[in-house]
Amino acid sequence: MSWNEGIREMYRVKYGSEPTVQSNDVAFAIHALLLSSITLGQIVYYRGSERPSKIILAVIVMVFLFCAGYPVLVFYKMHSWLDYIYALSFVKIGISLIKYIPQVILNFRRKSTVGWSIWNILLDFTGGILSDTQ
Repeated sequence: MSWNEGIREMYRVKYGSEPTVQSNDVAFAIHALLLSSITLGQIVYYRGSERPSKIILAVIVMVFLFCAGYPVLVFYKMHSWLDYIYALSFVKIGISLIKYIPQVILNFRRKSTVGWSIWNILLDFTGGILSDTQ
């Protein structure tokens, strides 16, 4: 939305004002994508006795299919790129809400939080709240 004039125009038509996306918003999104990709990579390459549950794997596959399939709807003019951007923002919010649940369940089962720093979660949560409230 920041650099594409067509999407900026769709926003102006829909909301009657200019989009307020700034370079720090784009940087935050790229940073979040990079770190989430690293986390996903750790799930794929984790070789311990713990494996991702079938539910988690199903959620990951559904998110990927949604993100990859939605542009097909845009191509056939069923939705706009602006709708796709909003859909991706809802995916981000959904992932932010559920991404720590498997770790919490594992910690509960082990009755231990060894190796799990609460500070990373607090920083991530605070950054997400500040990003959403902006």
